[in-house]
Amino acid sequence: MSTKKKTGRSKPYVGKGRVKASASKSPVKQEKDESPQTETIKQTNTSTNTRTITKPQNEQSEPQSGQSEPQSRVKKQPSGAVAREQTPESNATKRRHGLIALGVIGGTIVVGIIATLLGGPLDESYTKPPAYPPEWLFPVVWTILYISIGIVAYIAYLSVGDKTKRNLDIMWYGIHLFFNFMWPLFYFTLNWLIFACIWLLFVVITAIIVTYRYYRANLASGIVFTIYTIWLIYALYLSLATTIINV
Repeated sequence: MSTKKKTGRSKPYVGKGRVKASASKSPVKQEKDESPQTETIKQTNTSTNTRTITKPQNEQSEPQSGQSEPQSRVKKQPSGAVAREQTPESNATKRRHGLIALGVIGGTIVVGIIATLLGGPLDESYTKPPAYPPEWLFPVVWTILYISIGIVAYIAYLSVGDKTKRNLDIMWYGIHLFFNFMWPLFYFTLNWLIFACIWLLFVVITAIIVTYRYYRANLASGIVFTIYTIWLIYALYLSLATTIINV
């Protein structure tokens, strides 16, 4: 009797233990079953992703690497050619700007020197008008003005990008220098007072035209030429007043 009871009691105890063990092991098995599934899914996803990403990269990288060499060669050649054409520091542009500076600035200074030599003090027999400055002031002012207008003429030439406008500026500047160059000869050397006054009027008109054009090219050039034009208008007043008084 005792053995039956013991066996009867032990059977449900063992069964309960098995049930508990099975119940406790079942989520572990599920986790273990689920964990490789998730790992395989991750692996398959990552593998498929890496395949889908790496394959077009590998496929595209090969033709790009093959095509990049001739494209880079083709791009480098025109870019280098354009850079060579547009470099202001090239020898050709330096020589050209040097010749232009020599022609504009040097030519203006030469014209001023010759004009000063052709001119000179006013004849002492003439009666001088009011506000007539001392004779020593004329060569000093003319020297400063000739050097200044030569420099600003070159600056205005460099400031204009259009070749046609630039050539017109130089043309009008040359016309003005010609009229200015001949005026001392007519007024001081030949004593053609009336003709010299008319000639000086053209000097002032051409100076106004150049001043307007230089204002459009460069502000500093326009300001310097404005001061120069004011001095020419003052010279026109002295010439007209002297002519009216003495003729």
